[in-house]
Amino acid sequence: MLDEMIARHDTGFVFISHDLPLVMSFCDRGAVMYGGHIVETCACA
Repeated sequence: MLDEMIARHDTGFVFISHDLPLVMSFCDRGAVMYGGHIVETCACA
């Protein structure tokens, strides 16, 4: 459902979760934050 909405509207969103496998299952890119700062980014394929 989210994939279809993103493709139709050519947009993105911020998804906040502690479940990294869930994030990697539908996101193109991920970021890890610590203390309010991004400390690591990666491509989620």
